[in-house]
Amino acid sequence: MIGNHDFPTVYIMGYIETGRLVENAENPGIRIFTNSMLARGTAKHTYEELLEERSFIPYQFDVSQSWNKIVFAGYSLTQDVDKMLRGTFEILSEPTFPEEEMDKVRPRLISNAKNFKKTETGGSCLPGCHIKKDYDRDNPVDYSIPRLPKKAVPKPKADEGAKPADAGEEKKAGER
Repeated sequence: MIGNHDFPTVYIMGYIETGRLVENAENPGIRIFTNSMLARGTAKHTYEELLEERSFIPYQFDVSQSWNKIVFAGYSLTQDVDKMLRGTFEILSEPTFPEEEMDKVRPRLISNAKNFKKTETGGSCLPGCHIKKDYDRDNPVDYSIPRLPKKAVPKPKADEGAKPADAGEEKKAGER
């Protein structure tokens, strides 16, 4: 938990080790599906109630997944940190995966899956958020952004720099 003393906010980030959620023919997309459903309802609140709470008590909560973790992050005003922590705990510890919410999430996940093309050594995907990306286990593709070299700023020489205030021409009356 990180507090910001200039602006009364708190940021939390953490993860839960889940073990590996195996993606296979019986469970295609299980990680992204679990991630998409976590905040869609709990034992105490529906998805709509969770959204309404965050509308009146502004806090941000995000969840993502990796191959063996659920990663969560939250952000709120300091005065609302207890509510954010309770909401985060409830979402992570009491999800219900309601059928009506599954029906809302499923079409988006199926649409995204259609944009993935499998090859013998990897594949490619073309989601709406970026250009086509190819993946290959044998010949990895580097999509990192190259860093630009830092531009060197020359240091002033010892004899250069500001002249003393009394040096130079005399100022006329009214000039600065």
